[in-house]
Amino acid sequence: MWKQYFTPNTLSDALQLIEQYHGRAQIIAGGTDLVLDFSSNKYPSVEALIDISSIPELRKITLEDRVVSIGSAVTLSEIIHSDELKSHTAVLVDAARHIAGPQIRNIATIGGNVVNASPAADMVPALLVLGSMVSITSYKREVREIHLSEFLLGNRKVGLQAGEIVTGFHFTLPDHAVRYYFRKVQPRQSMAIAILNLAILLKVEINRIVDVRIAIGAAAPTAVRIKTVEKELINLPVKLAANPKLYAGVIHDISPISDFRASKKYRLCVAKNLLHEAIVELLHLSEERSLEELPHEA
Repeated sequence: MWKQYFTPNTLSDALQLIEQYHGRAQIIAGGTDLVLDFSSNKYPSVEALIDISSIPELRKITLEDRVVSIGSAVTLSEIIHSDELKSHTAVLVDAARHIAGPQIRNIATIGGNVVNASPAADMVPALLVLGSMVSITSYKREVREIHLSEFLLGNRKVGLQAGEIVTGFHFTLPDHAVRYYFRKVQPRQSMAIAILNLAILLKVEINRIVDVRIAIGAAAPTAVRIKTVEKELINLPVKLAANPKLYAGVIHDISPISDFRASKKYRLCVAKNLLHEAIVELLHLSEERSLEELPHEA
């Protein structure tokens, strides 16, 4: 699987190793997915693993001038217990809480959850509605930033070039008056991969929706923003948002598959119903009942 295992203490040392083993090494942090992939031969053998979990600058959560920066090696438990994130970006904390159990969250990282590029990754919808950027550094010390939506290229595919490492994520804090929502549909209460996950950021002023961002995961090759429904809701009077017809357009933004967790039909139905229910809950409205009946399956 691998011959050498390195634990650099600085980003500079990690970049030197990436250069030394150019194309023949793999970055690892928590390893909760990667080690399983190696064990099941889903991932090709490499000469070296470069463990970035001991690099202090990749383990920081900072808030400066209303910009939140999260290092790629920050664990999910650290996100859950961060006072800054709990106070300002509850959607990210809620997403982290829905992943696996405490033991896994203690070592699994935000960088791993994103770079692994599972369509069902729980952190991704939350980061999408926050407008997150991805910070990337190459072994040549070249730094670039890319929108998360552009970084995610497909199922298990990201816009990371040879010799590059994701160093973190950052986004500008939304207005303090925004409301957040995160929901994970799963076959059991914990330790399960999402059938569907949903994140929402919403702001209301003078009884009108003035900002809304919606992202759904596990319903396309990557998590996606639901632009069709966002357009329906923006500038809409709050009292009109309970109309379930507004949410039918979600089917134009997602392309779910049928697998052993759920059918395509089930995911499409859940997406429409859950999105409607979520907006109604966020706006404290009475729900108009004309939801589509769910198919009879798990």
